[in-house]
Amino acid sequence: MIIPNYQLMLDISYYQQALDWVYLKTWVQGFIFRALFGVWKDPKFRDHIKHAMDAGYDQMAAYVWLRPDESIKAQLEKLAEQLYGTPIKVVFVDVEQQGRTYLNLLPFYSPEKLSDLTWQYVSGLTTMNVTPAIYTRSTWVSSYAKPLENWMYRYQTWLASYPFAKGRIALSWEELLAIYAPKKFSPYYMKYWNLENGQADAWQWSGDKFILPGIYKNVEKTAAIPVDLNYVSNYLANLMKIGYTAPLPEVPAFETWLCFAALGMKVRQTPFTDGVDTSIRIKFNQSFPVYEKVYSDGHWWGKLGEGRWVALDWSRKIK
Repeated sequence: MIIPNYQLMLDISYYQQALDWVYLKTWVQGFIFRALFGVWKDPKFRDHIKHAMDAGYDQMAAYVWLRPDESIKAQLEKLAEQLYGTPIKVVFVDVEQQGRTYLNLLPFYSPEKLSDLTWQYVSGLTTMNVTPAIYTRSTWVSSYAKPLENWMYRYQTWLASYPFAKGRIALSWEELLAIYAPKKFSPYYMKYWNLENGQADAWQWSGDKFILPGIYKNVEKTAAIPVDLNYVSNYLANLMKIGYTAPLPEVPAFETWLCFAALGMKVRQTPFTDGVDTSIRIKFNQSFPVYEKVYSDGHWWGKLGEGRWVALDWSRKIK
């Protein structure tokens, strides 16, 4: 049984390559998908969103791992590219790296610097028409980024703490909820923590401990993989609702272009030079319709259809 006023959600990344989305609806109310690891785009982010929407989920968010050793501006730019065209409204900044590599090797950043970098990231999110939020651990904040305590609760907060011994367990969803799932919302706070200043809105309580049906590490679904489990407050879950809009009616192409690139041109899912390749190619001397044009990433792009964009540099308008 899930505790009152909270919903059970999974946070998912590239490591969970495939899910039985419809089957999971019996147990799971929503998802938090990884969008970035620093400036590295999680290649399953858009696929996960699409599959979740196709299965009828309407509560989802994104999270990004803040790399203090990489440019915050560059990380925000990559996030804008990942979010482009998605319905995501809430983005969590995952703050848990104190060293100058993701392995947390020396030298460490100062607590003040870590707080400032987090503030820069969260402030940048406010320009993207999404709700900024923070993921961390109270023990980590206390040890490495104490100034965060002064302002982090201005935002929705997702805390991690795991009340289980180490070691993985394969079990059913029924067993998980009956035996292991916490019966009270109680993420760990430090003894001195000022709870009047704010409390968590979500709690990651499992770590990578539980291997459950419906979650796999490959698209063939031959091997199950652990997953993080979370309680999310009804209030935060409501903020994560994506809503649905009616599809735009088909409109005639307003321009026709001709490709003169000898090797053809790649068609991408988004109008960015490192957008996901659709494997579709515009061939040399092939004409193609353009329904919309945007300037992005230093190029003019033409929209060929939903999720299909091509840079127009190596082509010319013929009508």
